[in-house]
Amino acid sequence: MFGARNGGFELEFLVSLAEPGHREPIARRVEEQLRDNPFEPRPSWCTWTDLRSSAWMWTLQEDDPELNAIVYASGPRGVLRDEIRRGLPFGTARGPLPVADEVRQDREVRPEEVRFDDPAALEAALRAVTTMKAGKRIACRVGRADWGTVVRADRNEPLPGYARWALARRPDCPDWARAGFHTVPGFTRRMRRAGIFDSPLDLLLHGRWGQTALTVLHQGVVHFPSRSEARAPLRQLVRERLGTDPNAWAWTAYLVPRWTGTVPELFDAVHKGVNGR
Repeated sequence: MFGARNGGFELEFLVSLAEPGHREPIARRVEEQLRDNPFEPRPSWCTWTDLRSSAWMWTLQEDDPELNAIVYASGPRGVLRDEIRRGLPFGTARGPLPVADEVRQDREVRPEEVRFDDPAALEAALRAVTTMKAGKRIACRVGRADWGTVVRADRNEPLPGYARWALARRPDCPDWARAGFHTVPGFTRRMRRAGIFDSPLDLLLHGRWGQTALTVLHQGVVHFPSRSEARAPLRQLVRERLGTDPNAWAWTAYLVPRWTGTVPELFDAVHKGVNGR
């Protein structure tokens, strides 16, 4: 409807959550605002907060081969890709999943996609980490069967800080394993900056770069339909804070592509702007 520029896809999503009988006039007002106030997308260096890491896992947990192929093509590196290639389920499915053709035909196995054969070798590699780059390189090679080894090693003697951060930032790090790394101030905030959220609702409430959060939630309608817990609260925000007020929707269309705060903060800013406070 509104196109990719100026936050168009995110605004389409918000309009879809408005009262059904008022969506067409709202859409026209939003379109006028976008046309009269063009905004160049922020440069890529401004969008370092991706917010998609947990969304990759929510997508994989659908156990849908076609969705798995999307994550495989654009998602995280490492052993996770090999697990997708092998058809391992991430949700409640039992047994191997069918594998999409484009995934099955990819024969290249990168070094970071190969697990350590020996748990002792994995622990030694983690303990040798001295930089974040090295931590990410080793953490990529941790498979689902390795997390017990990692957690036991950390409990016996804490792993280096860079290794712990890299492990915690893995999108497939189990909650029980990540909880063990939560030992420093600001841990939750730093995890959110890395795209790690407890749920789509957590992303809605706390994900900065609100435009990106809305993009992920919009994609989630198709990519992780079973994780719909953010949709009702977002619909409530749209209908209570914007309603059918054309000025509120115009303010929203103006602010979305410029917004660096959370989605609730966006709605607060719109409310203050419309009411002159």
